[in-house]
Order: sequence, then C-alpha cells, then structure tokens
Amino acid sequence: MAKRLRLGEVLIEMGLISEVQLERALEMQKAKGDRLGKVLINEGFVSSVDIAKALARRLDIDFVSLGDLSIDQATLEVLPYDVCKRNDLVPIEVTPFGMVVAMADPTNVMALDELKLISGKEIRIVAAAPEAIDMTLSGLVSLDKAVAEIAQSADDWIDDHVPLEDIRDANSDAPAIQLVNQIITKAVLDGASDLHFEPQADDMV
Repeated sequence: MAKRLRLGEVLIEMGLISEVQLERALEMQKAKGDRLGKVLINEGFVSSVDIAKALARRLDIDFVSLGDLSIDQATLEVLPYDVCKRNDLVPIEVTPFGMVVAMADPTNVMALDELKLISGKEIRIVAAAPEAIDMTLSGLVSLDKAVAEIAQSADDWIDDHVPLEDIRDANSDAPAIQLVNQIITKAVLDGASDLHFEPQADDMV
C-alpha cells in the first residue's frame, strides 16, 4: 500500500507551492504551533480553496464548490445547526441510507462519529472551503430569532445604542451585529443588488 502524502507534499505536487515556501511554513508552524494549512494561508502562499482541494486529493475524496450547488432547505436542516457550526460542516445530500456532508476538515474523526450517532446513517465526506460552509450555514439562521435576541439584550444597551466596541468587532457575538451580518448574507444569497430599510411607526421594512 502506497504511503499517503502529507499535505505540504500534495500542495507541491499540485504546483501550488514551492519547496522553499513549504520549508518556511513548516518553520513557522513549529514556532507558532498552528496547523500547516493555516500558516500557508496566512502567508498568502495558498487560499482556503487550495487547502480544501489538497485535502480532498490527499484523502482521495471529492472537493465540492458549495456555491455551485443547489441544496434544498430540508437537507440543510437535517443536522442540528450547532453541530454544523461547531464542526465546520454542512449536509449537502440525504438518501434513505446515507448522507453526504461537506467538511472544512475531513480528517475530523470525532465529528464524523458524532454525525453517525446523530443521523444513524452512513456518512460520505467531501471537502469544501470553510468560507463556503459558513456562507451556507448563514442561510439557516432565522432572522426572526436574531430580532428576538436583540430585543432580549436591549437592556444591556445604553440609550438604545449598540456598544461601539461591538460595532468595531466584525466577529462580535452581539445580536445586533449578527442580525446585520445575517441580513447582508441573505441578500447575497438571494442575489440582491442593494438593501433598503424603511422605518414604520412600530416596525421596519
């Protein structure tokens, strides 16, 4: 049985990085303790899509571009959102006997075991870029839920304003920021060219 190539070796084989770049990345990985893929992306040597494709090739699985797929809502909701978000994965196809799941890290054996336990189905893993998975999962978050969370947290605001530090933090967990992010994401998914907000007496449309 042939020895499986390491990620760096696969990237070189694919012509995506040079041996010099790999050596530099390995030195940085040793110093920082980060995963090799993350180091290579941070250094601008490759993209997250490149890493996903290399992982697919290394593991002999398929790579999927989620933006090119049409996944129905029922399929997306077959797994709990928190499980998908925590493990950076999304279901893309369901059959009576199995399920195809796109993962940013197809080597995550613990996540695979969890999926089998939850679904009771055989799982086939494919690789996908993490940003594409995040974009797909964003469509599962209910805007009504986000609005409700904002109302519940309103007591924490001062003079009905969102704290400035939350606005500055693009990754903030503040419900108001999450709502805005969700609205923008949904607009992108729906192919909207612009957004309009019209305040009403007791509502906004």
